[in-house]
Amino acid sequence: MPSDDGTGEKDAPIAEWPVEQTILVFQVPQFKRAFTWGSRILTSFGTIRLRHGRSTEKADLQMTRLTLELALRVIDGALARATELACAPLTVVVLDAGGHDIALKRQDGSGILRADIARGKAWGALGMGFSSRELGERAQKVPHFFGALASVSQGRLVPVAGGVLIHDEERNVVGAVGISGDTSDRDEDCALCGVTATGLQR
Repeated sequence: MPSDDGTGEKDAPIAEWPVEQTILVFQVPQFKRAFTWGSRILTSFGTIRLRHGRSTEKADLQMTRLTLELALRVIDGALARATELACAPLTVVVLDAGGHDIALKRQDGSGILRADIARGKAWGALGMGFSSRELGERAQKVPHFFGALASVSQGRLVPVAGGVLIHDEERNVVGAVGISGDTSDRDEDCALCGVTATGLQR
């Protein structure tokens, strides 16, 4: 049934939208509605009405949340790249913007320290706002500063390539992915491919 969206106007029922438009409406926990229009996904707390081939956005968009599903897609994309490169067994961890684990996968044969190393790469990227590769480069230039960072972080930073930030379309940081198991360059390559595979930005 039509509903009032707070502006005094009524939302048209789906049946009133042109037949030639492909519109999928579904419910997700963190948003009121989500609409797919072509290959683009729009989410909001309000509604998006499409009439006569035009779209009217009627609510502020919320920053993308890095869900478990997205985190697993990042990991699977990274491991797919690892297969292409014939990498050594990897461990991949995805953290949310607050530095908490969302998902982790450790391939058979990946060492027991790899999870902590991968997490340290991702955590360092989140903590400083740039990749763990850049963190390592800066550590070489100003070692005394990195020494202070290592102290205040209680040794949680791993300043080598393999940890990259994950951004949404608005360039908000929504999390980070860290990988350990092969060379640092290959770890980073897989991490970047994993982020790209989800449609998020690195």
